[in-house]
Amino acid sequence: MEYNSQLAWLRSQLDATEQLLAQTGDNLLMRTSLENRIADIEEQIASVPEPSGTAKLDVWFSGKAIYGSQGIEQSFMEATSKALVGMIKACARDKVRKLKEQKKNAEMPRGRFYVTALTHGSFGYELSYKDNDGMLFDDPAIVDSIKCTMDVIEETTEQGLDVDTLIQNQPIRMLANLKDFFSTLKKQGSTLRAESGSNALSLDSRSVDTGFDNICLSDFIEKEEEITATFQGAFIESGKFEYTDVEGHLLHGNISEDLTGEDIIRLTRTYAGQECRLQIIRRIISYSNGHKKENVELTGIGNLEPEGIE
Repeated sequence: MEYNSQLAWLRSQLDATEQLLAQTGDNLLMRTSLENRIADIEEQIASVPEPSGTAKLDVWFSGKAIYGSQGIEQSFMEATSKALVGMIKACARDKVRKLKEQKKNAEMPRGRFYVTALTHGSFGYELSYKDNDGMLFDDPAIVDSIKCTMDVIEETTEQGLDVDTLIQNQPIRMLANLKDFFSTLKKQGSTLRAESGSNALSLDSRSVDTGFDNICLSDFIEKEEEITATFQGAFIESGKFEYTDVEGHLLHGNISEDLTGEDIIRLTRTYAGQECRLQIIRRIISYSNGHKKENVELTGIGNLEPEGIE
């Protein structure tokens, strides 16, 4: 049982027991039993170990998009939060994929991020991960992925960074969102401070400039396409799909976050093993050192157009 849900259950038991105690009259035996039960629950609450981290990320910015300690430009908050969440999810998917390759049980967390507070000092916001019931949820994969994202952001600002190693070690979704993040900071002349649990990150304007130079001096192409291929299937937990192109090559890509689990099941039942029209987004990053990295994201599937009658 996870930390938050365990505490919630124990506290509900404590409330119910205290209500029973309040309704107990002069029955000394029952009163003693309930008081002992309350003491036992309180001891259990005190002994619940806190999680190793938190699925929250507090960020602070400066620059043209910040109005002192009073406000933050909506488009800046939207751009930075989208990039941050994209990086965290890319890390989480990569961790799940590696665990599955080791034949270990793993699945993507079922939840989403919310802006749950606006931070003051300079100005920023708090991102919190919640499950599908809207409860704060310190999922270990998300906690680790927040730290991973902070580490990658900091690594990108190193002087003399080995860009080749960064490209090889990180999924393309991470690299694309990392570029968007540094581009937004650079454009608005912003610094960055971030905290999550005991993890902290601070980038001054010089570090932001270095990060921009390291990751953003590249060409990034994103285009929507429809391709003819044989759809082999999709895997909900890993967020991957497989297809065979017209030349017989078995390829794979990512499933769009806009497709629900029900969508994926329906598409797999309808089109698995069939030649069809895959609706995709193709992303290609070309770096100044000549290296390229490509990713395909599935957004939908359609039937082949019927051949015309002559």
